[in-house]
Amino acid sequence: MAVLVNNSGRDHRIGARLLQYGDQFRVLPHSRVPTDGKIIDGATEIDGSMPTREATPTLEKIDDLVVAGTINSDGTILVQLEHEA
Repeated sequence: MAVLVNNSGRDHRIGARLLQYGDQFRVLPHSRVPTDGKIIDGATEIDGSMPTREATPTLEKIDDLVVAGTINSDGTILVQLEHEA
């Protein structure tokens, strides 16, 4: 599931496979990043141990890329999908 942010700024949940290029979605605390994208608001630590095997969470902020399958820590970030899922 993904938390899609529509044009009016309201959130609604959709299947991650329904995300399209340019969509903006929220990654809530302690949730998995549903697809690759670029952070456009917020900052958080991301546990990238699954795809990268990096054991230490890294701080991710605006303009950083996040990878599908990584785990968000305590922050909330707004991400824009830059490639088709």
